[in-house]
Amino acid sequence: RRSPFECCHYPRPPEAGPGGPSSVISELQVRMDLHVYRNSQDRWHDLKSAARERGAVLALNALTFDELVQRITPDVTTATAGQRLAILNGILNSEAIVGAVYDRAVIDRAYSLRYWYDAIAELKASRVLPKELRAAGASVLATMLEQYDEKVRRACLYDPQDRRALATARVREEAVPWLQRFDRVVLHALYDLTEAEFLLVRSIIEALPEGGAVVLFNTTANVKPTEFAEWTWQRFVQDESLA
Repeated sequence: RRSPFECCHYPRPPEAGPGGPSSVISELQVRMDLHVYRNSQDRWHDLKSAARERGAVLALNALTFDELVQRITPDVTTATAGQRLAILNGILNSEAIVGAVYDRAVIDRAYSLRYWYDAIAELKASRVLPKELRAAGASVLATMLEQYDEKVRRACLYDPQDRRALATARVREEAVPWLQRFDRVVLHALYDLTEAEFLLVRSIIEALPEGGAVVLFNTTANVKPTEFAEWTWQRFVQDESLA
């Protein structure tokens, strides 16, 4: 595979316009791969190897997934884990959820704050809507999700998965000029993408001239994620628009 910091140079000599000089001055357009890592540790390992070979590396084209989302949506703020816990704790003590369950003791006994935090995170990652939960008979979960979405919006914040969905929309609308400097996206050991993350990666692959590539292993990968790697790869291959 290409080094994460290899650039491709494409000369674009412009035509001499009317009244312009007879000689053509060639211009240089620099394009490169966009490398996306699961975390900063993986990126550091690749950067370290490149720095040993070349002395110093700027690596503006090497981002973690969170950094990629931030780069595409710099005008919004993600709710931190502490903020999301505080919002959920407030909902659990509100009339809305008590009324939905009818018995405060049921909430205290069956649903801890940690349970709700994990449940909402899973629902947001799967892009499940409150109306879908109600249709399935999960009215308490539907109420919690509705209340959570409303309070996050009121705080002028974004759930992490909603911010990924916003980034996807902007890429599809071609509202991210920064992406135009890249030829393709290279995914490094991203095994278990959520639905929102997969949609974002797919939109970037579709937007870039040379699509994308999946690197299944790197220097920090454990042997155990191999089945996740295969699952992620097959998910891209089975998508007709990408295959």
